[in-house]
Amino acid sequence: MTVTLSEESEVERILRDLRGTDATHGRVGVLVEDLANLQLQVGSGDAFPDDLPPVLKDTVARLDRLIAGALDESEKSRATRALANLYKLLQSHDATGGRDL
Repeated sequence: MTVTLSEESEVERILRDLRGTDATHGRVGVLVEDLANLQLQVGSGDAFPDDLPPVLKDTVARLDRLIAGALDESEKSRATRALANLYKLLQSHDATGGRDL
């Protein structure tokens, strides 16, 4: 299954709810996670907001160019994972009420 950046965050949230944390009980008795076929969609799409600071817009654009021009799958995968990490960082920043970037 191929998911977008925002969908990947939602998958992780659902699994965390099912699995439980140190502070909450899991919602299932037994959970078998098989994420082997879960793949991240290539490129950023429209996942990032339009009001990003210029340096972050440039970073997203540069990573998208790296993905488009990648010669091998590992290079494309690394750049895609970097986009996902940037997306998660921005989401956690927004969720915690962080100051403007």
